[in-house]
Amino acid sequence: MKRSFWRVVIFTSTLFLFILSSCAMLEYYTTAGMLEAYVLKGLFLSPVEGVTVVVKSNWGRIRGEGKTDSSGIAKIGTNLIKDGEQLNVIVKKENYGTVVFQDIKFKANDSIQIFPYLEESVATPTYEIPIDIDVRLYTDSTKSKSVDPSSVATDTIYVVVNAKPKEFDIKKIYVKVNGTPGVILNLPADLSNEYSTNLEGTISLKDLQGEIPLIVVAQDKNNDKVQKVIYLNIVK
Repeated sequence: MKRSFWRVVIFTSTLFLFILSSCAMLEYYTTAGMLEAYVLKGLFLSPVEGVTVVVKSNWGRIRGEGKTDSSGIAKIGTNLIKDGEQLNVIVKKENYGTVVFQDIKFKANDSIQIFPYLEESVATPTYEIPIDIDVRLYTDSTKSKSVDPSSVATDTIYVVVNAKPKEFDIKKIYVKVNGTPGVILNLPADLSNEYSTNLEGTISLKDLQGEIPLIVVAQDKNNDKVQKVIYLNIVK
């Protein structure tokens, strides 16, 4: 009798935890936006047809998906929890490196544009996000004081990037302040490095004000690319 009682207790507890975790994963959509993807390749920026474009939340929930047409364009309606929600976009096609945009802000009842640039791959990527990017912001090179992106009051920041590839070695990393989210080729870069997983240095914020995107891009030797966007609120 006692053994049966504890079985019931364990089962009930497990069921409660499962329901609780499921509720935490629920996403309640209050509005919608639009993603316009213009997928290009090659020296002459030719359009690429049949590319899969998926919009996902950080929970991994699909918010919208589609494929590019003969003009290399995919227009995808996107469910949003709120205006300005940051979501991830995965762009992939067989025989090409995967392109990922992380933490791009979506607008309610409006459209945003991205311009993925595809390059031929050596092998098919195994991971949806082939490179993990960690970005730390500091006031200076001593790294003794962190900078909160939501309130930046200095004329410079010291940026530390660590890129962790999951399958292929890193080819290059670069950082661009006041770049364009959704565009891989944000050049000229403010910081750049080749064949290393680490990059750090000082970036000037002089004459910048308000919300400014900090663009970090890492590319591996399979031509997979990940762009991470950090929105700086400059309040000098």
